[in-house]
Amino acid sequence: MPVAILVHGYRNRVIGYPCSWQDLMIKVRRFLSLGDMDEDKIIITVHPDWSDVPLELDSSALPNFRLPDRCRMMVSLDGEGNKSFCFDSDDEESDSILNSPSRSVDIQIKTLTGKTIPMRVRLDMNVLAVKGLIQDREGIPTDQQRLVFAGHVLKDSSTLSDVSVQEGSDIHLVLPMRGAKPAIYLMTRDTIPNLAVGVYLSDDWELTVIYPPMKDVESTPSKSSVAWTVDVGADSIMFDHATDIYASCLFWEAETVLPKSGTVIHNRSFTPNTPNLTPARSRLLERDELIPYLYKCLEALCLTPAMRTDFITFWLPKFYELHQKNFDIALNFVEQAEYEKAARLTFSKKPDAVVRVFMVFGGVPRNTEEHNVWMANQGGPATPEGWRDVVGVTKKILDVMADNRKFRAVEWGAMHAIPDM
Repeated sequence: MPVAILVHGYRNRVIGYPCSWQDLMIKVRRFLSLGDMDEDKIIITVHPDWSDVPLELDSSALPNFRLPDRCRMMVSLDGEGNKSFCFDSDDEESDSILNSPSRSVDIQIKTLTGKTIPMRVRLDMNVLAVKGLIQDREGIPTDQQRLVFAGHVLKDSSTLSDVSVQEGSDIHLVLPMRGAKPAIYLMTRDTIPNLAVGVYLSDDWELTVIYPPMKDVESTPSKSSVAWTVDVGADSIMFDHATDIYASCLFWEAETVLPKSGTVIHNRSFTPNTPNLTPARSRLLERDELIPYLYKCLEALCLTPAMRTDFITFWLPKFYELHQKNFDIALNFVEQAEYEKAARLTFSKKPDAVVRVFMVFGGVPRNTEEHNVWMANQGGPATPEGWRDVVGVTKKILDVMADNRKFRAVEWGAMHAIPDM
């Protein structure tokens, strides 16, 4: 039976030759777990020997347009920014199809946490294409990646041969991690006037957004701290003195900075620019397990129903994106004492209890050896209540958080990271 080869990033799949465009779309959707993605966003490119350039395949072409048996159909997705790919073959037929004299080499992509991603690439690929392969493998969008080789950040337009990448080269992947939507909620039965609330960051990250907007963060001499002065009402609504804004929470967001040395020595369990996401202290959850488990975790960690809803719906699009790309979700929660070292939270009037919930999560590709390692070695709490001991939510804190007469503070946030093994 005639066959074709679907190619996307580092993946190659042999399929029965499609008898129609609909048949081809079914095979492509199954290949990349695309669900109901708009067909207009799926681009199929072929390079027949009678054409000088690759050609995009239109839905009207099949079945009348017949390509040779074992032809390669390159699949790319509109908007993912990786239209050029490595096709992982050195044979003469492949070189003819690709119309490129460049040879393939094996390289290693290394993260600052020490994870190594082996990859086979062609030296005529540009850096953006390599980022596309990393996105396929790890689920990290191309615009969030910085690739560093020989001490220099690589430009997207440069080819690997331009920057002298060779067989066995190490390219370092640096991610500007973002601590997204840490939101501070204050709950009290009595009005608290003139309360000063401050956030002071470690050198690992810098503030990018705050609300209420005391100042334009970009114009401040230091991006490492912010302070608000608010009146807290009995309904937990805060009035910000600087802006005359009423707010249900105080919001800040920060982006990590690259260590000056280019390497990181882990001397604590949470470092913003190299967050610890390993099987030993995490859970790996399939699609149907994720939301029920996460909801129960947030409930166990004292988030109110409204806070749980805000947390889950804020991250739900990212979870959906990872699931659509055939990833399961690994997650853990950071110990409060360690999180405090990275982002110190202060009050002019000390709350009776403070709970700070910060989740680190990432995608682990299904049907891979990495997934098998994760499933066999995950050591995070099996029950949502088990995260209380990890985070540091004691029985005393639970009792105070349940007492409406007390002054209580809750903060939640999260970070998307690359899982390590």
